[in-house]
Amino acid sequence: MLIGKISRPKVKRLSPFLDRLVREPKWMFIHFFIHSVYTTVGQKIYANMGAILVGEDAKPVTEYKQHKKRPIYEGQQLAARRIAEQLYSGEVTPDTSREIHVMLSSKTGKVLTNPREDEANIDLLFNRPPYTIAIEIKTALPNKRQWADFKEHLLLWIAEFDTLQLRPIFALPYNPFHPKPYQWGMGEWVFDRASNPPQMLIGDEFWDYLGGHGSYEDILEIFDDVGKVSYDKVKSYLN
Repeated sequence: MLIGKISRPKVKRLSPFLDRLVREPKWMFIHFFIHSVYTTVGQKIYANMGAILVGEDAKPVTEYKQHKKRPIYEGQQLAARRIAEQLYSGEVTPDTSREIHVMLSSKTGKVLTNPREDEANIDLLFNRPPYTIAIEIKTALPNKRQWADFKEHLLLWIAEFDTLQLRPIFALPYNPFHPKPYQWGMGEWVFDRASNPPQMLIGDEFWDYLGGHGSYEDILEIFDDVGKVSYDKVKSYLN
């Protein structure tokens, strides 16, 4: 099992976005304040920012709901779980082409009309010819066991869209270990980082993939500007 080999490195920062909004490190320890900031910013803001970067190529996420209603086969559900478990245990290495082939060729068994209810919603959906890109954005520090579940989400999207042209991506909005490489969990073992596009994007590579080179730095600059403008108001509020 690979899971036993994974250590828990020290996290350098909570969020480069919040760092720029909050500005004063001591404010990060004021529970009611930082909880309010996290609640306001939330995960949703990352999808909204991504849609702005993608621009007119972005599809309404509600379009996914139509695909989600499409039936998949029991064999595809089992195949997704099997691939995820094999990757999690280290039996196989991630391979986008092979995984797509397995998912689309596993149409066996019963037809499942609604296999997973509200799980695994797509946060960003857009065209990037020749592919349709579907992205799930998650917190930067997932629990260990969640990695296999996230992989299964992406595999089931392939079954639901039923096309060779879908490329699902798992994204983390920032790297809490920057400037060091991301060092948490099992992403490198369960997602194909060598494929085009990669199955997992982290921090600057995620934002630059959406909006082009330099997009990540531009976003940080915007958050920094907002933090400067709001600094006096926040200071007065906390005092």
